[in-house]
Amino acid sequence: MMSFRALLIIIALLSASTSFAQPHGGNRGFGSNERDKATSQKSATINFWRYSNCVVRSKTEKVNTLISKTDWTEEDTKSAQSLAQNRSGCLTAVFSEMKFDLQLWRDTMSGAMLVLRYKESVLPDYSAVPLMFSEAGLDKTQTEQRTRYLLLAFAECTFRNRSTEVMTFLKTRPFGEAANSAISKLSPVFGHCLPMNEGKQLSFTRAQLRSLLGRSAFLVDKAYYNMESSS
Repeated sequence: MMSFRALLIIIALLSASTSFAQPHGGNRGFGSNERDKATSQKSATINFWRYSNCVVRSKTEKVNTLISKTDWTEEDTKSAQSLAQNRSGCLTAVFSEMKFDLQLWRDTMSGAMLVLRYKESVLPDYSAVPLMFSEAGLDKTQTEQRTRYLLLAFAECTFRNRSTEVMTFLKTRPFGEAANSAISKLSPVFGHCLPMNEGKQLSFTRAQLRSLLGRSAFLVDKAYYNMESSS
C-alpha cells in the first residue's frame, strides 16, 4: 500500500455510533442518556443494513446503475432519493422516519450489491486491476475530499489483501458475533494498510468501516469487469 505522509489513522472499531442514519429532529425520542442513544444508533445501523439488502434484491438493476457512477448528477441524486422514499416495503416502522445521507446510502448499497453478486460464487483475481485510490490520485484530490479518499484507500488495501474475509464481514449482521469474528480476521492487515505516522488524525466507526469496505470493493470489482469486457 502507498505510504501517505504525516498521517495517524485511528479506527474506532468498538464504537457503536453511526452518522448516516439519524431520526428527523435529532435525537428526539431516543432518551437523554448516552446508553439509550447508542442503542438507538446501533438499531438504526442494523435497520439500514437490512433495508439496503432488501432494496438491492428488489431493484437490482436500478441500484446497480446508480452506484456504478462515481460522479452523480442532480438527476442521479433525485433518482436515489426517490428510490429510497418509494421502497417503503423495505423499511421498518421506526426506520421509515429516518433521513438519508446519500453518500453513505451509495456506499452501503455497494456492499449489499457485491454480497448479492457473489452469493453463490467466488471472487475473481483482482491482482491485475490498477489501484482505485493511489498516492498519485491523492495528489490530485481536492482538499475537502482528501479525508474520504484516504479512508477509501485504506478500505481498498484491506479488500485486496483479505478479499474473502471482507466479503464474509459484509455478509454479517452489524454488531453480531459473526461480525466481530470477521473484524478480528481482518485486523492483521490494518497495520499494513494504515501507516502510523505522526500527524493528522482520521477516524471512523465500525458502521462506517463496513460502508467504506463495501464501496471500495464494489469499485475494484467494477473495474475488473470493465477490463474483462474490453479485452
